[in-house]
Amino acid sequence: PGPIGSFDWKLAGGAAAVYRLGWMLSQPWLWDADTVLLSVLALVIVMYGRPYIAQALRAVTFRKVQEPVAGFEVIIATLLGTLLAMAAQYQGSVVGKVPSKNDGGSFTDMAVNLAGGWVRQMPWEMPWAALMERLGGVIPALLSAAAFASVDFLGIVSVADNVPLGRELFGQGIGCLVSGVAGSAPVGGSLSRSLVAKMTGASSPVAGFVAGLATMALAAPALAGLLAPTPKAILAAVVLAAVLPSVVYPKDMMAFKGRSAIVGWSTTACTVLADPTKGFVAGLIVHILLHPSSLKLWSSKSA
Repeated sequence: PGPIGSFDWKLAGGAAAVYRLGWMLSQPWLWDADTVLLSVLALVIVMYGRPYIAQALRAVTFRKVQEPVAGFEVIIATLLGTLLAMAAQYQGSVVGKVPSKNDGGSFTDMAVNLAGGWVRQMPWEMPWAALMERLGGVIPALLSAAAFASVDFLGIVSVADNVPLGRELFGQGIGCLVSGVAGSAPVGGSLSRSLVAKMTGASSPVAGFVAGLATMALAAPALAGLLAPTPKAILAAVVLAAVLPSVVYPKDMMAFKGRSAIVGWSTTACTVLADPTKGFVAGLIVHILLHPSSLKLWSSKSA
């Protein structure tokens, strides 16, 4: 927390983010022109550039290639924006060098270390008592884990159609166990990442596997340097291109009526002003309160 403009804000979570967004949009004269131009360029290419890229590709290949691969517009936007930033000596925030404990290591060394020594601590060796104490006890820890897993799971499947939900939830749980053993962060889902995957044409769990392998490869020092000059504004614009249509006009939310609309918009408001976990819990409470069985119970008590 700290001063923004002349207002010493005391907000936290989503409410603080909403305030910062409103303050930023109301102060356009403070925007960095280069950052805005790169963001708009990437946004336009990703959202509207695919038909023109396809025409250019057909012309260059003499119609041997009719359609570019899925997500090709994202690659073009990132590459073009990075080249322009380098040519203009862009001074804004860039990806930069990836931190590494073994700067001199090769990708082969990383692969050998991963294959031979990935286990950091087995589940029965982990400090469960200290974890429970930090989270306030067993019950709060279980409730927090359940809420987090639910929100995370919904972030994965909410943009997919006709997916086996049980398999997805089971896979997420196994992934979290394996990542814990390896000393990594929990496996998580993200609505923005899921939307980007859907936007680029992903249609199976193989997309996540390929993305994981690509991330590991790009983390190698030899390849990570290629990403260093990429402006973060371009990457943010790619994510914005995936989520912006749903934010501007949430057609699924607009289709809700009656009790579903109250639950949906209550969840949305709490999520925006707090965080997804609190929004999920709030929506669940509103759903329970408005459920027909709860209304009947209240009616019988009042009678």
